[in-house]
Amino acid sequence: MDADLLVTGGAVLTRADDETRPSFKAVDMLVERGRIAALEPKGSIPVAAAQESLDASGRLVLPGLVNAHSHSYGQVCRHCLNNDTLEPWLPYAMAYALGMTAADTILAARLHAADALRNGVTLLLDHARLQPDHLEGTVEAYEKCGLRVALAPQIGDRTISDSLPVLDPGLHAAIVAEDCWTPYPTSIVLALMTSLVRRSAGAQFVRPLVGPSTVERCTPELLAGLASLARESDLAVHTHLLESRVQRRGGDPLSVLEAAGLLGPRTTLAHCVHLSSVDRARIAASGATVIHNPMSNLATGAGYFDLHAALSASVQVAFGTDGFNCGGPQDLLGAIRIGVILRRPDEPSRVWIAPSDVWKEATEGAAAALGFGDLAGRLAVGYGADFLVVDPASAGCYAGPNWLDQLVFAGFGAGLERVYVAGRLAAEHGHPVHIDEQELAHEAAAAYERIERTTGHGQAVAAALSLPLRQLTEIARGRSKT
Repeated sequence: MDADLLVTGGAVLTRADDETRPSFKAVDMLVERGRIAALEPKGSIPVAAAQESLDASGRLVLPGLVNAHSHSYGQVCRHCLNNDTLEPWLPYAMAYALGMTAADTILAARLHAADALRNGVTLLLDHARLQPDHLEGTVEAYEKCGLRVALAPQIGDRTISDSLPVLDPGLHAAIVAEDCWTPYPTSIVLALMTSLVRRSAGAQFVRPLVGPSTVERCTPELLAGLASLARESDLAVHTHLLESRVQRRGGDPLSVLEAAGLLGPRTTLAHCVHLSSVDRARIAASGATVIHNPMSNLATGAGYFDLHAALSASVQVAFGTDGFNCGGPQDLLGAIRIGVILRRPDEPSRVWIAPSDVWKEATEGAAAALGFGDLAGRLAVGYGADFLVVDPASAGCYAGPNWLDQLVFAGFGAGLERVYVAGRLAAEHGHPVHIDEQELAHEAAAAYERIERTTGHGQAVAAALSLPLRQLTEIARGRSKT
């Protein structure tokens, strides 16, 4: 039987097993049943070998990008843009998220998929705010959109006030007094996660992950239940860790994760802005991967993740964009670009990091940590045919020894011509081919307007909480609460 697709004439970013870094090679790529069947020297595979051929002459062919931390709800709630530090802003974001219906959550998934494909992302981690009746529609929506999704429900069973350290008794009492949001019981949260495992068992593109929001927002019972489910169902784990100064003042969440059995090679830890040298050593020893989210860390005032220190400690690092309402679109090239230069003002130039230094970790490493190591992040025989076709001239790049660094610093611009997932065309010239963007925009505007109208009580609660939470943040920063 003929293969599905033959990609000829391009410069393909691939890596042999004995190579430490990928490089662009003049090879042709044969795709069969959604996977790469062959990578052979240019011109050595006859065009007749495939049902369809794509001439990629003068183009770069790269593996699809991996966004290892994001929140789909931020697409519908994107007008709730971050305008405060993390703790006082979160109640506003929660109020909007809690106002979303099952239909809104489906819309969020579609918006998120479209945003990913526009930016060359073929695998994303959605740390999704899912209510129990939202699960079925979200999985179905992602399956129809046709990109790979590591779906980790953002789970917690503690109140805001219970999850915060007591840095000032008076402030804590004020927060408790205003905190009237009741989380789902532990049993309901665990049932939601179990349902996701069952629902995604036959899915083509969606795989489930265990997704505690943070250890501070989970009871020991919930963490134990999630660890048991992860072991029984062979699930990867995703959570936030030490994103803010408040969380740093709250104790040792890394030890809590480790004690619960949730820290290991298939654990991804988002943010990790406030790590100590001891933390870095423990993460490296565990094999877990840190997800660097430079744009949202700046937007929330969280701080500056020390990429050089992490890499020097042998910590695996990938990249993410966070939610649209605090990190912007899924511009992974932008995240890598900002991520590698963020600390340069404080570092000697001899230790500066180039995008090509972290590319393998940001693609292959990220996919493996998210549970897609057999499919995504790499162009090699047997892997999924998830790839990008880029016109370097339209991206503002030209031939030379550093194609990859050029591309990351330039961005795709108008150069991202095609995006394929599992050998299927998913986006062309910046537009998803299976998603009606105009329809999405109209639906999203209507949804946000309705959510804005119907979440008045939640917004009032958020406003009441924001002042003491802002003061708590100032204490954690070492400043006066007034």
